[in-house]
Amino acid sequence: MSHQTEQASAHKHDDETVLPVHYQHQEEFAAEPPTVGERMPLFSLRWAYREYIAEFWGTFMLVFFGDSAVATATLNISNAASGWLIISFGFGIGLALGVYFSASISGGHLNPAITLANALFGKISWRKVPGYMFSQLLGAFVAAATLYGIFKSQFDMFDGGNRQLQGPTGTGGIFATYAQPGNGKFFSAFSEMVNTGLLIAGIYAVCDERGTPAKGFVPMAVGGVIFAISCCSGWVTGFALNPARDFGPRIFSTILYGKAPFTAGGHYFWVPLFMPSFILNEPVKKKQN
Repeated sequence: MSHQTEQASAHKHDDETVLPVHYQHQEEFAAEPPTVGERMPLFSLRWAYREYIAEFWGTFMLVFFGDSAVATATLNISNAASGWLIISFGFGIGLALGVYFSASISGGHLNPAITLANALFGKISWRKVPGYMFSQLLGAFVAAATLYGIFKSQFDMFDGGNRQLQGPTGTGGIFATYAQPGNGKFFSAFSEMVNTGLLIAGIYAVCDERGTPAKGFVPMAVGGVIFAISCCSGWVTGFALNPARDFGPRIFSTILYGKAPFTAGGHYFWVPLFMPSFILNEPVKKKQN
């Protein structure tokens, strides 16, 4: 290879950009499936939809662990003093496990806003976006349904079988986020945008090879970012930061509360649904050699 060719190749390598949530190991799973695996039942179908399946289960883990922590803090009165800490740990660990499960297969998005960012910067094909988003939404919905099946008797003991979205025996906050009383939609939208920006900035920070990336511990580091946001500023709105994490369980909760999840707070639902997608940063460049 000539000196000019080497320089051009190096320059091209330096200019490559990646989103930190699009893990390099994902490329290893893009190869053709092994011949032995092709003989397994339904292998071809599972292989064809592996990325969507990974997003489904990754989002399921995030929402199940996170919302289960909210249920534990809400329904078990003895946890009142430490309730928010339990919730923070639940979502932090849930996100870490979800990313561990899905990162090497789908990139570990678990969030339509992250999927949109990857598509905008050319890291995934636009034709995959609907499948990713639907899988995330479905995973969140199924997680909420599973949670309710586990905690059903505790719901009955807490509210006497009379489901209320809000109030002294309200349980709607277990499934979806609602701003604190008196917090207007403008300030709630601002909070969601700022906290989502902090989340994405934190993801970039722990994955940026030019800095001190958390190699081997990225999922735990990302979970730590969620934990920090929850403990510090998430209480104001419930820190959705993820349209699927809020909207999937919100849809399920209409089975329990009717249309109230969409009309409460002056139709507050649009804040966690749309605000996280307004924060889309540029991809981080790879470390130059």
